[in-house]
Amino acid sequence: MAGKVLVAYGSWCGSTSEVAAEIAAVLRAAGLEVELRRARDVRDVSLYAGAVIGTAIRAGHCTKEVLGLVRKHGKQLRQMPVAIFSVGLQVKERTAQNEAKALQFLEPLRQELQPRAIGLFAGALDARKVGFPLSLIVRALPQGDFRDWAAIRSWGRDVARLMLAET
Repeated sequence: MAGKVLVAYGSWCGSTSEVAAEIAAVLRAAGLEVELRRARDVRDVSLYAGAVIGTAIRAGHCTKEVLGLVRKHGKQLRQMPVAIFSVGLQVKERTAQNEAKALQFLEPLRQELQPRAIGLFAGALDARKVGFPLSLIVRALPQGDFRDWAAIRSWGRDVARLMLAET
């Protein structure tokens, strides 16, 4: 039996938390023991044999809570298989240029963790879910749910295979 896998995430408006929950469900369906936690609530990564870390992207940046998790536990995380994913509107349209830009946003995580897998997913945006004055800016952006659940599940299955092989 593989060891327990952490799925940790940082979310601003809930879209990334829902993606993380779906990935955790896919990993569980593959037979892995999974713990789903907000990144800010992770105290000890030594309890896990592998990790999947997801972050929302806003204005080209990862969430502070995910960056904090990686800074605090990076050395331990590098000793296990790690996959990372981002959720943001940059990849709403899947072009090579958009994907390259989204990968740049993940560079702090990529450098620190050297992940075995990277997922780039479009998110959902609802101006009603963000506070004022940010909602004034967000209203000018495309509104809606742009997540591709089939692609998210497929990536989750790939990560499950990786975790089963390496944990």
